[in-house]
Amino acid sequence: MCCLRYSLLVQDLERKENQFLLNRDSKHSELQSEINELERKIANDCGDDSKSLHHSLSESLERVDLMKKVTIGIGNLEFPLTSS
Repeated sequence: MCCLRYSLLVQDLERKENQFLLNRDSKHSELQSEINELERKIANDCGDDSKSLHHSLSESLERVDLMKKVTIGIGNLEFPLTSS
C-alpha cells in the first residue's frame, strides 16, 4: 500500500515536471522570438523608437533571465517523501 502511494506520488511529480518543462520551453521560445524581433528592429535603426525598443529588449532579457532562475530553482528543489 505504501509503495503504491509513493509510486503514484512519483508519477504525479513526473507529470508536473514534464508540464513545467514544456511550458518553460514554450515560454523560452516565445521570449527568444521577441528578442530576435527587437534586435532586428534595432539593427534596422527605427529612429525615435530606439529608446522604446531598448526598454522592450531589456524587459525581454529580464524575463528570459527570470525563466532561467526559475528553472534552476526547480532543479534544486527536493521533494521529501513523507507519509501522511
